[in-house]
Amino acid sequence: MVDYLTERAPDLDHTSLRSIARNLCRLFWRDLELHHPGIDSLHLPPEISQAWQERLAYIRDADGNPIRPRVNFRSELVFVKAFYEDLARWALDDPTRWAKWAVPCPIKASECATKKSKSGVKSRMDQRTRTQLPLMPALMRAVEQQRKAAEHLITTARATPEGEVFTV
Repeated sequence: MVDYLTERAPDLDHTSLRSIARNLCRLFWRDLELHHPGIDSLHLPPEISQAWQERLAYIRDADGNPIRPRVNFRSELVFVKAFYEDLARWALDDPTRWAKWAVPCPIKASECATKKSKSGVKSRMDQRTRTQLPLMPALMRAVEQQRKAAEHLITTARATPEGEVFTV
């Protein structure tokens, strides 16, 4: 993982690198180590891969109990799929360094399909808009009130000679 992240680092900004590290190290490999002690290979049997994906599908509490479905489940799979694909591609370019890590990816392309997932995100965003739309007039009044207060403060401050005290 360290070699992989080091290799990717020059092409990524800090936030993207942290996101990849979180997904690969915490959500993927740490989970595998917790549930399959002694695992030492990226070549995952189908039952281990399936069990991991089932665990990943839910946000869990500290005891590992499911709290709620993970909204971005499919996008988390994409990180792992990209990891395996990068290793396979790099193994062709530099077999001495990467070939031992190039193994079949445990995630099928169909499992990463996000069309349905994206439509669900759009649906939730639209519902949030519908829910919050009635609050818009109150928000606009509050913003206008704050704008007028700030304008009064700035006008008073500008009219006050330097070093003088003013009250608003």
